[in-house]
Amino acid sequence: MISTLKQDLQYSFRQLRKNKLFSLVAILTLALGIVANTAMFSVIYGVLLRPLAFRDPGRLVLVSERAEQFPLLSASYQNFRDWKTQSSSFEEFGAMRNFTMSLTGEGDPEQIPSEMVSGNLLHLLGVNPTIGRSFSDADDAPASAPVALLSYHHHRRRSAHLRNAEAASRSAHYHGAMG
Repeated sequence: MISTLKQDLQYSFRQLRKNKLFSLVAILTLALGIVANTAMFSVIYGVLLRPLAFRDPGRLVLVSERAEQFPLLSASYQNFRDWKTQSSSFEEFGAMRNFTMSLTGEGDPEQIPSEMVSGNLLHLLGVNPTIGRSFSDADDAPASAPVALLSYHHHRRRSAHLRNAEAASRSAHYHGAMG
């Protein structure tokens, strides 16, 4: 059996050496197929298969409102509070809403894509800030002072010249329609 395989391989290599153009096309086709397959698998894994970078990602559920014209709506704060107090199916509820803020006070003003979140959302997701403190339930109180948590990229870009502790305690002027 081994001798037959050896003879078959020798014959195959002789044919490939004889037909150089065919060999080149065959090798390039195989290489292109392998590259395309690897790229597609990497994208599919990164987008669909890799688990989310949150604690217990399989237990996370997005609850939202919908209307005929809008398939996905942000729930009102009053509905969020009602769902949170009346639900017996969910262990914890967190809320978030997209909006845009303007940053002023240091350098040129800029528009910042932002999220308004409930005080418990980071705890629910199992995410901790690298510098400073996380949000708390006390931050949800109507009379509480506004609190912002900056992304790593935003912090680095705006505070490159400051030490981490100094930048974490610094105030900035963020203005936005938060509703």
